[in-house]
Amino acid sequence: MVKPLNRKARTLQAQEPRDARAYAFTDCCPGFAPGWEVGFDGAVDPCPWQQDIPACHPCFWSAQVPDSTTYPNWMDGCQDVGADWRTLCVVPDI
Repeated sequence: MVKPLNRKARTLQAQEPRDARAYAFTDCCPGFAPGWEVGFDGAVDPCPWQQDIPACHPCFWSAQVPDSTTYPNWMDGCQDVGADWRTLCVVPDI
């Protein structure tokens, strides 16, 4: 253990430790597939976010898209994701 040498260090040591766990992505698109950002000028990025929709569909990360286990046919009406993404149905929160 490190010994605090000044008042500020003693104050910090007296505080409760914070829960500072890092995010851990395990083989899922939010950690490894780019594209959820918009360029500074509002233009599409080299990997537009519409392409992340089919990449995330097999996962269960319900904050983005429905998982393919619960909603296996969710992408059926969207053949061209870049053009048809607006036709995807919204899955209500339960």
